Amino acid sequence: MTRVKQVVKSAFGLLGLDLRRRSSVPFGVRWQDDVWYLMDHRGRPTLIDVGANVGQTAQMLVQRFPDATIYSFEPVPAAFAELQQNTSRFAGVDCVNVALGDALGEATITTDRQGQNTLMPGVSTQVKSTVDVNTVDAFCADRKTDRIDFLKIDTEGFEAPVLRESEEILSGGRVDFVLAECDFIRRWYEPHGDFFEISRSPCPAQVPRGRSLQRRG
Repeated sequence: MTRVKQVVKSAFGLLGLDLRRRSSVPFGVRWQDDVWYLMDHRGRPTLIDVGANVGQTAQMLVQRFPDATIYSFEPVPAAFAELQQNTSRFAGVDCVNVALGDALGEATITTDRQGQNTLMPGVSTQVKSTVDVNTVDAFCADRKTDRIDFLKIDTEGFEAPVLRESEEILSGGRVDFVLAECDFIRRWYEPHGDFFEISRSPCPAQVPRGRSLQRRG
């Protein structure tokens, strides 16, 4: 059996894939495993997925947190329809067809960048859509959610504004983990969040008890 395992692992290795037990994967390889471990395997966490696209993150989170309540935010109608379809079998996933930003109201979002939709101004595109915008603080107040165990933000450059209007819940130490897409250098062709701008947001430096995880886009 050991020989068979070696052959299978070698075959996957030739394809550029790493096959091993989840329990043996080192810390820092898969963020969802890291968060699960750091949460002490708590029972029914509240997870917020900002910029859900078609449900890639939601499906990963369900695997690790099957009893979680997951709010998946996706404002673009076509992507939202796919998100609903891809997560319809998961009772804990609540799909919300709005953008999260820094103010309540409406905003213009690009919709033709192969799923990389953004609220950032100045992105060259001919396809745009007007979407409803909420904020993390307002949504949590409306749903009477007083704690977020995990907050993931992938909004193609709009990460810092989302964090700014999460200040009430963040500054109260009521968010345990934040995962934000960011770059360490500006790329004009890819509107990703700026690490240094995000680091000056209410999270992580000003949060008394929360922790943060940030990844490069």
